[in-house]
Amino acid sequence: MPRLWFALVLGAVVAVAAPVARAQLADAPADAGTRLIQVSQVDAKGALVGRPNEVACPPSGCQTVIDLVIDKLSEPFLFSVEFVGSGAYVTLSPRSIATAEVLEFGEGHKGAIFVPLHGRDRQQVDMAFIIVRSATVRALEPDRDADVLASGQVFNRKRAPDLTLRVSFAPPGG
Repeated sequence: MPRLWFALVLGAVVAVAAPVARAQLADAPADAGTRLIQVSQVDAKGALVGRPNEVACPPSGCQTVIDLVIDKLSEPFLFSVEFVGSGAYVTLSPRSIATAEVLEFGEGHKGAIFVPLHGRDRQQVDMAFIIVRSATVRALEPDRDADVLASGQVFNRKRAPDLTLRVSFAPPGG
């Protein structure tokens, strides 16, 4: 019994400490391997929506919560970057009960999107996403647009993304 209690307490401490460590990654001081990443939401015409977010990422990557405007409402999302030898994997995850999934616009897949990073120049990429609303939110909507995803299992081709991010990667140490 004492071993089980110790394992439960230790697991709770690790579970509580892990988010704090992740949050500290976003505020890490600049050093030779740190990359400054700027994340901005843009509309269909390329105009800025809201304020840009800047994150200092250590060589391994980082996570931060950003607020994005979806259907004229601000919602929190977890923006994650993991650096690998030839680029970075970028993930956008919902942190609101209103959003069930975030899918990549071009292929409609969930999960990380690979961004190739070459050289020591600042690089900028636009990333488009589809937002899949949770079933409870969809049930409350009075009018349904025929161009909206019906469920998480059915993918209808959309003509325009729900969300576009402009992500700028500074070179390490720059």
